[in-house]
Amino acid sequence: MSIKRHFVCLSAIILLYCFLVKDSISRGPYTYDEADYMYAASLGPAAHFTDSPTLPITDFVHTGLSQATKSSERIAVSRSIRDSNDIVFYRHWHGPLFFYPLLVLNSFHLDEHKVRSAMLIVPILTTLVVYFGSLWLIPGWVGAAAAWLTSTLYLWSYITVSATELAPHQLFVLCYVTALFLLAKMVVTGQRKYWFGAVVASALASAAQRRFFAHRSLGAPFFGHRIDRVARRYSEALVPQGVCVYGIPGCVSKGGLGSRWAC
Repeated sequence: MSIKRHFVCLSAIILLYCFLVKDSISRGPYTYDEADYMYAASLGPAAHFTDSPTLPITDFVHTGLSQATKSSERIAVSRSIRDSNDIVFYRHWHGPLFFYPLLVLNSFHLDEHKVRSAMLIVPILTTLVVYFGSLWLIPGWVGAAAAWLTSTLYLWSYITVSATELAPHQLFVLCYVTALFLLAKMVVTGQRKYWFGAVVASALASAAQRRFFAHRSLGAPFFGHRIDRVARRYSEALVPQGVCVYGIPGCVSKGGLGSRWAC
């Protein structure tokens, strides 16, 4: 299948998605979560890299034990945490990766509708990864059919079309899917460079969503009897990357590291 046909197919998939999603993008004010995310983005890149300002874990526990047990005090607890300007709280304990593109968009002073529309580039990028990843793994017309089917099933799905609010979940999907394709390519070719690429992609997925996902099940549909050996090596590599992504920046800020692991 020629590059021109792939371009036509992809264009059709993306254009239909844009048509389907246009009425789902809210023009109203930011919701509760979105407002917190945009405020967090306004604090700047250094704040996200170092998780500062961050409420020390000792203060967080003390506040919770002393006030949160009383229902009448819970609003006061929320207000005290917000007054501390705790960036992890405003990110709702997600990782920092999602907030860097928000930071860029925030500098243009766009309205709510335009910001939400701009962030739809994330599922479109995921579609490109799925489409070309399928072609990369599976040769010939079978790969082309797989690329078209998987791309449409993802991009035209109800959740992708209807969930247009600002949230890090789609970015997590992008990084996670990239890790899957790289890991699958490693098993197909035996080349370790794809394994390292998968480690980097999974580190970014963790930085987007702040989740250490189940690495042993990551490639189970692809690898059959080789999954134990692959997953073991893959999991071993994720220990140092987890320390790098989570630990080092957190040590810079007051209580940052403790707050990361506590949350």
